[in-house]
Amino acid sequence: MLTPWHPLPPTTEAFALRYELSTLLSLGTALTDLVHSVAWKTLKRELVKRTALATLLAALWPVQILAAASSSIDNPFQRARHRSRKAGRLLADALINKVQGERPVTLIGYSLGASAIHACLEELASRKAHGLIQTVILIGAPAPSDTTHWLALRPVVSGPIFNVYSENDLVLSLVYRLHALDYGVAGLQPVQRVAGFHNVDLSQHVTGHLRYPLLMADILRRCGIDARHVEGQERPDDDTAAQGEQPVEDVTTQPEAAEAQ
Repeated sequence: MLTPWHPLPPTTEAFALRYELSTLLSLGTALTDLVHSVAWKTLKRELVKRTALATLLAALWPVQILAAASSSIDNPFQRARHRSRKAGRLLADALINKVQGERPVTLIGYSLGASAIHACLEELASRKAHGLIQTVILIGAPAPSDTTHWLALRPVVSGPIFNVYSENDLVLSLVYRLHALDYGVAGLQPVQRVAGFHNVDLSQHVTGHLRYPLLMADILRRCGIDARHVEGQERPDDDTAAQGEQPVEDVTTQPEAAEAQ
């Protein structure tokens, strides 16, 4: 749980939000089983020439393979996502009560951690609690990408919001296929036309949801944090890659920030 965040600068006063450990571990096991399953390998072969997002929106997933691949992951994911959103609302309570003192904070989350942050921002916005959050970094977030939605949340963050995404994250596109498609998925596509929103596109480097933690040092640097390389994480110029993934050559930030129309 803590390993991906070791690249944070040693001078950082960092706190990890730990919640529902057994639920998250169960999801991790289900994800690992999924990416090694015959159904998943068959699905990847079917989609190898398309982006996950395009396939997702075009409803072109092979039905039989999709059913086999999703049967083992859908319930664990939805259960963990529900608990993560609850944790995010509790985090908002803690921030409003100033347990962090008077200083604004930076929130960084990967996968369901990003879902918890999204729920936290929703709670802060509903209570008009501004000035508590300085920066937000969402990585592979199972959250909406809808512009109107983020315009409503934007005022609670005084600094930039980074959306790190990959159009080729097949795991996220699979588990999100039956949920909230009308609003898009931030972890699969950029958030457009929101001032101060920066999209970091890893589509050419990340084809699996489990790869993000291996790239955390570089991701953090691209989001303006002076992260350090630690043992077990990849450098941008590494020739090695996670099983079934492409090596990383570079990670670029594409600013999509503009004043809302």
